[in-house]
Amino acid sequence: MSTRPDAHDAPRLPDAALARLWRTLDRLLAPDGCPWDREQRLPDLARHLIDEGHEWLEACEQDDPAGTVAELGGADGEHAAELAAAEDADGASRRQRMRGPAHRIALTRAFRRRPPS
Repeated sequence: MSTRPDAHDAPRLPDAALARLWRTLDRLLAPDGCPWDREQRLPDLARHLIDEGHEWLEACEQDDPAGTVAELGGADGEHAAELAAAEDADGASRRQRMRGPAHRIALTRAFRRRPPS
């Protein structure tokens, strides 16, 4: 199975990894889950995502490949939590919300300005 996104679909992660991510979030956000996670709202999560971005930048500046991977994982987790919180707020599904970033990434990569050769 290809893990490359198709032009008209959400990004494809290995199904098991994506399912595990959603199960973890569902468990944390369940009524008997983590009280702290259940209290988080989009503005709170946005601040956490910014913090993860700063930590990723620091790992990049220190030329720390393992750190950059770990910090991107933290940012991915924050993004997934934002998807879940937004789903609860307005009912749009996680899959619907993932289409926007996938489309943005595809456009950015396709039309990114490159220095002249």
